[in-house]
Amino acid sequence: MQINGASNNRIGEPGVGNLISGNSLVGVRIVGPDARSNVVRGNLVGTDLSGTAALGNGDGMHIDGAPGNIVGGTVAEARNVISGNGNVGVLVIGSGARGNLVLGNFVGAGADGASPLGNASHGLRIVEAPGNSIGGTAPGAGNTIAFNGAGLAAAAGDGVLVSGGQATGNAIRSNAVHSNEGLGIDLESPPDGVTRNDPFGDADVGANNLQNFPVVTAAASRGGSTTVRGRLDSTPNATFELDFYANAVCDPSRNGEGERFVGTAPVTTDRRGHASFELILPTSLPAGQLVTATSTDRAGNTSEFSACQVVR
Repeated sequence: MQINGASNNRIGEPGVGNLISGNSLVGVRIVGPDARSNVVRGNLVGTDLSGTAALGNGDGMHIDGAPGNIVGGTVAEARNVISGNGNVGVLVIGSGARGNLVLGNFVGAGADGASPLGNASHGLRIVEAPGNSIGGTAPGAGNTIAFNGAGLAAAAGDGVLVSGGQATGNAIRSNAVHSNEGLGIDLESPPDGVTRNDPFGDADVGANNLQNFPVVTAAASRGGSTTVRGRLDSTPNATFELDFYANAVCDPSRNGEGERFVGTAPVTTDRRGHASFELILPTSLPAGQLVTATSTDRAGNTSEFSACQVVR
């Protein structure tokens, strides 16, 4: 199915979507600078009619140079299940592909949101595309991005991979990202794998400006809440949103994924780019759980996940 240079179309509706599977190339492709304000909701892309087995497409969905489209929504009936595809689940590509929203979908999971039905490559990939939102802070906006990457021969596929110097301002927030073969979020920069924090004012450039991730130094639960301590070293005199996640296990990289979103809080760096934090999360995590965090600047650049910290 392709929308080529056309606007204000709807592919599916909440609760009455389409089955889009068995295509050798792409299940859904939205292409061109005039292909804007299209909405894709309630569809099964790559699965069978039950959403529990793979029929596959080459790729699940492409947004190719197209701005301001919406994939999914904040209510359960609006979500797409984009799983079981032979390559990437969702590809957002090109400098014109800006302002797109990917909300509330299951990418790599079955229709129950928990069963493995991964896309063979990355769950979601952003290439040279700026200013898109993957998830968000509104209730129901977070996607489940899980179980992706086992079929990628050269290297393990990531939950979300952001590539290219123009791919900045891409906010990746409050999603459930777990059980992917590669990193939960990967800001592509050689060498491959975790992009280490830049200690000098975070002035490096690249995908999402290679935004530094927080360093969580301690986490402890007492009396119905969990206190996390740590630091962020990044751009001087700037405010960041720190998002915190709970995990049952840590990614093999030791920089975890984000299985369950548990809270957010702002921090502001000093003139040297340093901020220390001691924050109380509105939930009590059991001892032995693992906490990870991301940072997002005011322009929407989200970091990779931090290293895991055990709750005491």
